[in-house]
Amino acid sequence: MANEFTPAGSGAAVAPREPRVVDAGRGASWWSEGWRLFTPDVGVWLLIMLILIAVHICGAFIPVVGSLALQILFPVFSGGLMLGCRALDRGNPLTVRHLFGGFSQRTGPLVIVGLIYTGLAILILLTVAGMMIAIFGVAILGMLTGAADPSQSGILDLDELHRITRFLEKPKREEVFSHWVSAGIFVLDPRVLDAIPGGIPADNDPVRPATVWL
Repeated sequence: MANEFTPAGSGAAVAPREPRVVDAGRGASWWSEGWRLFTPDVGVWLLIMLILIAVHICGAFIPVVGSLALQILFPVFSGGLMLGCRALDRGNPLTVRHLFGGFSQRTGPLVIVGLIYTGLAILILLTVAGMMIAIFGVAILGMLTGAADPSQSGILDLDELHRITRFLEKPKREEVFSHWVSAGIFVLDPRVLDAIPGGIPADNDPVRPATVWL
């Protein structure tokens, strides 16, 4: 049977095929077909998954660069897994070598896919961060990263069921027992702005009584 790996210099590149359109119900049969490809070499599949997990763990120990590299190379490893599936479908055995098959053929296009995928993920992250800053203010970034000063807000403690067990408003630094900040959003009638004294800083105390009758 033909080898699923394309030897270097074996001939002209094969033009990509046009994608096939199938009915939505076809997706249900992919589960059974996937199981058919999994059962002949369960042990090898599990070994491949363990190696892939080990690669990700090692990459996680390299700050920033490791995570970015794994993100970019994700399609390359996925391409290798697809080569393994194609080998089984053709009646060839699955080997650990298939996991790294994407590094030996069509590596460039797969890396480009990884770069696009990473760029979109970063764009989504920046968009979400921008929306959170617009809604909650810049202070939300400090709360999410744990860099906020808890003495400037109310703090609370949670039990194992995430129920509030303690609450303290604006604790002294030596009284801080948690980095969970009690925060919320006020939804106010625009007329509240008229109750804020002009020319002086205003907190809840002078504003809240004036808004009772709005």
